[in-house]
Amino acid sequence: MSHFHGWLDYAIVNYNPKFSPPLEGCFPSGVPEETCRSVIALPPNNINAVEKTLKTEEVAAVILEPGGASMGYLPTRKPFLEELRKLTNEHGVVLIFDEVVTGFRDAPGGAQEHYNVVPDLSTLGKVLGGGYPGGAVAGKKEIMEMLDIREAPGWSRKRVNHPGTFNANPLSAAAGNACLRLILKGKVHPKINDLGEQFRSAMNDAIEDSGVEGLAWGTTPSITYVGFGLTEDDLEVSTIDEYVEFMKKKKQQQDVIKLFGKAMINKGVHPMGPRFILSIAHTEEDIHATSEAFAESLKEVKAEGSFKKFF
Repeated sequence: MSHFHGWLDYAIVNYNPKFSPPLEGCFPSGVPEETCRSVIALPPNNINAVEKTLKTEEVAAVILEPGGASMGYLPTRKPFLEELRKLTNEHGVVLIFDEVVTGFRDAPGGAQEHYNVVPDLSTLGKVLGGGYPGGAVAGKKEIMEMLDIREAPGWSRKRVNHPGTFNANPLSAAAGNACLRLILKGKVHPKINDLGEQFRSAMNDAIEDSGVEGLAWGTTPSITYVGFGLTEDDLEVSTIDEYVEFMKKKKQQQDVIKLFGKAMINKGVHPMGPRFILSIAHTEEDIHATSEAFAESLKEVKAEGSFKKFF
């Protein structure tokens, strides 16, 4: 649940009536219920729920963001990924890592290198295009061969079609190749990961000094989230009750996150809501200036009384 895979009808299902209540919500509007019911959304990090589903349902594939839901906002841990890989292998189910965000970001080989867990298929984008629109699917030979064009009798009925306006776009391919060549030199990740760890540490120090209950976290050093009224324990979610409670706390902080964001903007820093994303273009000076703006914004919003319920 809460893992984002784009706007495809099947991929936006984030509701499972078997867990309601306590889970609130419904299937997404505008999508046929038959389509929605062909997708099973499970509580995050719950390997028992996965095992039960694989035993009792006809499952073609399991897809998730390997770093955790919504770019790591709700973290996924390595032991879960290892167990998931084992289970899907045992049941002959395709494991798909959505590495649109984590691909080439967590490590040169993405989250699968970082966690040392290799899926059957990976979806890639963002970094892959070097700033231009671009995406890719990579995976095992026996799966990728389904895209092949062959003259064999009956093959056209089996083949997976892959039409697209931007297929093999030369400009995106050139930009992507240039970007990946820089990554392969091995200098990008040590620098950006070090800056990310410095930044996250400075944010947590500022939160602690302010006396406000809050946390800065993330599953990759270059993406950090900030939340108020949250603790490390709140991030350990594996049951539907824990998920519901986490989502309640996330909703409770929305107004103060908006106010805090405006305070940051007034100091020349524009966060993406509760999210801060670093790139190789950022310098130590940028990190220092952003950390100072973060600490000053905390003080201002606290002085206005907006953090009262988070003391």
